[in-house]
Amino acid sequence: MDTFEKVKSRLKELSTIRYEATNYEESVDLLEFSKNTISELKSMKQSLIQEVKGIRNQYKEAKANAASKSHFISGLIFGRSTSGKLRAENKRNLSNQLDKEIEPYEKLKLICDDYIVQISNKKSLLENYIRENKSITAKKTIVKQDPNMEILNQIEKLGELRDKNILSENEFETKKKELLSKLM
Repeated sequence: MDTFEKVKSRLKELSTIRYEATNYEESVDLLEFSKNTISELKSMKQSLIQEVKGIRNQYKEAKANAASKSHFISGLIFGRSTSGKLRAENKRNLSNQLDKEIEPYEKLKLICDDYIVQISNKKSLLENYIRENKSITAKKTIVKQDPNMEILNQIEKLGELRDKNILSENEFETKKKELLSKLM
């Protein structure tokens, strides 16, 4: 399978992938997958570029060969003016053939670029989601590791309510004693 067919096949596979995660862990995995996919797409695009360069070089050589061969023979038979017209027509035909041959490659390169942009956008959203939820996940982990932290946080909040005169000193002390009795 040549580069063109490999890229075409892989792009078809990538078009079926859903970039959705339902939790933090899935988001982290999907972010890593997105980074790898973007690298893969860039590599595929580079392969297409190299293949197009090779095709262009083949046509460049064909144009040079066609010009030199047709110039000598047609010059002898038809004269210089007609010979020049034939050379120009041969070059135009080769240019048209080249355009037709590289057009599918150019389309695949554009599709690669489009996927890179789409996946980069999804990657940015995932990075934001992960950044926002990393601190939440870390706080949950801390609370799970030390159940006393939740009690101490509640006492701190009660102190803030007392300082704002929402709770009286007596209410604060009563609730504080109740919470402190729950400490392990």
